[in-house]
Amino acid sequence: MHTSPAIEDYLAAIYDLISSGRTVIGARLARHMKVSAPSVTEAVSRMGRDGYVRIGARKEVTLTKKGKALAEVMARRHRLLERWLTDILGLDWTEAHEEAHRLEHALSPKVEDRLAAILGMPSTCPHGNPIPGMARPSQLHPLPA
Repeated sequence: MHTSPAIEDYLAAIYDLISSGRTVIGARLARHMKVSAPSVTEAVSRMGRDGYVRIGARKEVTLTKKGKALAEVMARRHRLLERWLTDILGLDWTEAHEEAHRLEHALSPKVEDRLAAILGMPSTCPHGNPIPGMARPSQLHPLPA
């Protein structure tokens, strides 16, 4: 199933909030993403129907295995791009974050793997957040000799 960039953004935001130890509820997600509460309600309902999230009895949002897998891909791509944009291209953190947000949806798995290899398999983004999947480099495609 193909997801939209908007759904990928929601999954990444949920992942970020969960990673920071916060319970994800609609209001918190709306503030984090700077969108309206009705937009969050609609998106969370859709993600629930599509099997990416579960909504608990207290309206807390959690990622399913499928949702977490896609959220980790998006976090990995975003954080690798931030590392590339700051370390190689010399952008400041704020610019790198905005550019990474634009580019993360277009990055292919092949380019993602090459980027990780060229950057030396970094374990964190410039902000210090862990890059998902970097502990499993054997899953990456080898660079040609």
